[in-house]
Amino acid sequence: MAVVCYFFLEWMVKNKSYFNAGIDNALMVLVLVFSGGIILSYFQDIPWILFTGLIMLVALWLCLRFADAFMAIISCGFFLAFTFLFYLKSGIAAVEYFPFVMILIIGILYFFTEKVKKRIKFIYEKCLMALTVFLLLAFYAAGNYWVINQLQSSVIDVPGAIHPGWVFWIFTFLMPLLYIFYGVIKKSLLHLRTGLFLVAFAVFTYRYYYTFLPLESMMLVGGLVLVATSYFFIKWLQPSRYGYSSENTFSRPAWSNAEGLVIGATMGGLSKTADNHLMDGGSGGGGGASGEF
Repeated sequence: MAVVCYFFLEWMVKNKSYFNAGIDNALMVLVLVFSGGIILSYFQDIPWILFTGLIMLVALWLCLRFADAFMAIISCGFFLAFTFLFYLKSGIAAVEYFPFVMILIIGILYFFTEKVKKRIKFIYEKCLMALTVFLLLAFYAAGNYWVINQLQSSVIDVPGAIHPGWVFWIFTFLMPLLYIFYGVIKKSLLHLRTGLFLVAFAVFTYRYYYTFLPLESMMLVGGLVLVATSYFFIKWLQPSRYGYSSENTFSRPAWSNAEGLVIGATMGGLSKTADNHLMDGGSGGGGGASGEF
């Protein structure tokens, strides 16, 4: 089934020019699923580190061959899993330091991705954009207190606080703010939106361990803060400030009015009233000037 799916994938892309049409994406996922099924069913005692490495290579090939952004994320995700499992080979005592190692590795990958963006062919532009978002999220997850606590508890089976906890609490709340600050300075919506999303995750992390208000009260207060903040910035950015504006400044594509043109053509065309008959009165035309509305 893996070979059959890959054969049809090659045929549809080469002969039918399919690209992100849905069918080709589904076939890529099936190739990955069936390949993983072969490995797990035939080699039942295969180490997980070898399994993640093989799936990483398959996803990497699909990404390079068909310029698929989802396969780029899958390949990078399995690479990080492979790195984590390989690091665990050094012993359980080293688990305490694995967040710092993962932060370093993800930081190097992000730096390499940013350098490659200007040199690589444009067909991989979406792959690099998706990879950038994934690495930003993975970089934050590698230092998030809740994520580290869950991984540490599952690996060494000793639930409890992690050390040094204060470092990861600072990381948990500081990184979303740094993403937002970088996005504002560089005018990067990608970093800005990622930072705003991670603010919510930081609040969830704190709420998981500590509470000072009932859940419904926190949701109400959070909603009021978001509405007030949004209203303030919409009003403040009505005139453009520092290159930012609340208005949509993107140019409309040439085909944006195609639907209106088709509807107008199929419904009998557009009618236009002569300018010299606009204020003649009668039946509301003159606003009641002739005594009739």
